Amino acid sequence: NNHTLKRLSLASNGIDDQGIYSLTAALRSNTCLRVLFLDSNQITKSGGKVLAKGLRKNTTLARLALSHNNLGPKGIDTIGKALRNNNTLTELFLDDNGVARNQEAAKQLIAPGTPFGENTGLVFFDLVAGLEEGRALFERNKNLRIERLGSQANILSLSGG
Repeated sequence: NNHTLKRLSLASNGIDDQGIYSLTAALRSNTCLRVLFLDSNQITKSGGKVLAKGLRKNTTLARLALSHNNLGPKGIDTIGKALRNNNTLTELFLDDNGVARNQEAAKQLIAPGTPFGENTGLVFFDLVAGLEEGRALFERNKNLRIERLGSQANILSLSGG
């Protein structure tokens, strides 16, 4: 158990769902890691389910980058459910995970009553969705200071206090 590693980048390392099993075991008992970059790997909804289990137990991770994987709406939703009671993770990056092409799925992920729609611990949340849904999410979550929800042509950034 490493007591000094605070930031770890495993981006673009070809990590797939099988690789997430080992990483999740480490996340469950980790008491030091604050930032984890897993973007640009090969993590699918199956890996998202496994990762969600680790996130339920982890109390130190504050920033998680999962952009440019293939989690899809179901994988992202599973992670959202794991974060319902997690107030440690404040920054979550999920763009380019197979949701951009499915605007309806993106809207459903941030609707009222959903894990991401009600999570008050997140300060920065990045996911492709429609402009109006982004504004509604910001209005419901007063803790959300920066939000970027949009497509490549339509980025929404909001700041609150």
